[in-house]
Amino acid sequence: MKKCWLNNKTVIITGGASGIGGGIARLLISKYNCRVIAVVIDDSGLKETLSALGERADNFTCLHYDVSNYESWVEIKKYLEDNAVQADILINNAGIFPPFERFENTSKEKLERCIDVDFYSVAYSIQVMYPHISKSQTPAFITVSSSAALAPLAGTSLYTAAKSASKALTECFSCEHPEIYVGCVCPGFTKTNLFSQQKDDMSKNKLISAFMSERDKMVKKIVRGIRRKRRRMVFGADAKIMGILYKFFPKSSPKFFRWIMKVSKQKVFEDIFTGQQ
Repeated sequence: MKKCWLNNKTVIITGGASGIGGGIARLLISKYNCRVIAVVIDDSGLKETLSALGERADNFTCLHYDVSNYESWVEIKKYLEDNAVQADILINNAGIFPPFERFENTSKEKLERCIDVDFYSVAYSIQVMYPHISKSQTPAFITVSSSAALAPLAGTSLYTAAKSASKALTECFSCEHPEIYVGCVCPGFTKTNLFSQQKDDMSKNKLISAFMSERDKMVKKIVRGIRRKRRRMVFGADAKIMGILYKFFPKSSPKFFRWIMKVSKQKVFEDIFTGQQ
C-alpha cells in the first residue's frame, strides 16, 4: 500500500451504507485500509456493502442514528470517546431529494425534512464533532453537496436551497480553519437510490440518464479528490455544464434548463408545469 495520508484512518460517513456513501466506504476500506463508521437511519444497502467488503467487513461499523438530530451527534461523539476511538475524517454524505414540484405545492413535512437532512445534519455534525476530530493528526471534514448548489433548477427549490446552504457553510468553515482540510463536493446526477421519491425511475429516463454518472466512477473521483485534499470538487458532465453556464449566463441559463425540462415532456417533471402554458 503506497504511502498516503488516507491510510489507516478512521472515517465517519453519514449515509455510509448505500449509494455514494456506501461506495466511498468500500473504497476507503479496500484501498486505504480505513476503519469506517457509517451513520444511517435504516439498513438500506447494508447487506450489499458488507457482502462486497468480504473479509474486510470488520473494518466497517454501522451506527443507527438520525443525523438531522443534534442529540444524535452528541451521542455519536460520546460513543467514540467511551470506546477510545479517535475519528480522523467526517464525510457528510446523507441526503434526500424530494420529488420535482413547484415550491408552493411542497408540504410543510417535506420542507422540514429536506432542510433537516440536507443542511442541519451538516451543521450539527461539524459543530459537535469539531472538538473531537480536531485532535486527530490529520483532521478533515468533507461535505457531499450537489450540482444543485451550482445553479437554480425548476422543481428543486427545497433541495437546491438546502444543498446551497450546506455548501456555503462548508466553504465558510474552510475559511475559518485553513489549518485543516475541509472539502466540498458537488456531484452531478448519479445512479443511486437518492431519487427513490420521484414518481418515475430517473435512471431509466433517457434525458436524465444521458447525463447520469455511474456510482462507482463518481466514487473514485470523489475519493481521488479527497486524497489530493481538493477543497472544491465538481464532478459529472451535468454539474460542470450547469456551473459554467450559470457562472457566465446567470439570467438566461436557468430559463434554458427549464425549457429543456418542459419540452422533454418527461413524467418526472410534469408537476412543475401542470396548469402552465
